[in-house]
Amino acid sequence: NIEAQAKMKNNNVKMRGLYEYASLQSPEEIKNLIRGIEAFQSVGEESKIIKELPIKLAVIDEKITMLVLNDPVSMQPSITTIVITHTDFARAQKAVFETYWDKAMTVEDFKEKFEEEHLLIVNES
Repeated sequence: NIEAQAKMKNNNVKMRGLYEYASLQSPEEIKNLIRGIEAFQSVGEESKIIKELPIKLAVIDEKITMLVLNDPVSMQPSITTIVITHTDFARAQKAVFETYWDKAMTVEDFKEKFEEEHLLIVNES
């Protein structure tokens, strides 16, 4: 939510987003991901990209953790969301995030990687 993130930036909230690209199948999907990330960057989010993440995760104020998990039992696309309010758990999940953050690449590096592999021409409109 761009509007909500813009408000958080005005309150000096630090926002970082880590995005995965493994499921993207076409240059158009990759371009859409880049455009989306750049929109969040325009309102102050620090962003990186990594091939794959084990779970969707949000850590808020180092005390609230939200996990979004794919439901492996359902025959339909379905997710389960878990919210845990526990400082120690949040700190542990933040450490997991930091590990993946350190392995991830910047948006600029991501663009170069796919330009070099002839999978993406980012300068096209």
